[in-house]
Amino acid sequence: MPVQIGICDDNTEDVIALKEALYEYDPSFNIKIYADGEDLLEDCSNSKVLFDIIFLDIYMPGLNGIDVAKELRKCLKDTKIVFVSSSNEHYPEAYDVFAFNYILKPLDKEKLYRILDQALSEIRREDNNRILISYKSKVYSLDYRDILYIESRN
Repeated sequence: MPVQIGICDDNTEDVIALKEALYEYDPSFNIKIYADGEDLLEDCSNSKVLFDIIFLDIYMPGLNGIDVAKELRKCLKDTKIVFVSSSNEHYPEAYDVFAFNYILKPLDKEKLYRILDQALSEIRREDNNRILISYKSKVYSLDYRDILYIESRN
């Protein structure tokens, strides 16, 4: 199953650079792009998509990236959030939302690839303990160790 990646950034040039770098790393990535945090949150809260990794800009119109990450943590607890920002002043806040990493713009491909190596290694390890369940057009990702019992009717 391909790795699901979300990019949320209002700067088109930054999105293109990140998307191209990701596809250079692995052309099988499934990438979905959002120009603002509200659309990303809507898709995630409705369980339309489950992301393995989200690259999130901090400075966006409307909700900033930190606020988006706080909301994402309510529905996507295991998703790796990587902040991509032009400023390093939000490092402390990134820890508050359990960010996986923080990349400064302009994009450094070597750093991006090191982060991807680590993130994908953790995702593969975690996937061994997860199952996906589809129910009423929503997809749920569960750690099998959290399941006490399963019942099926009809």
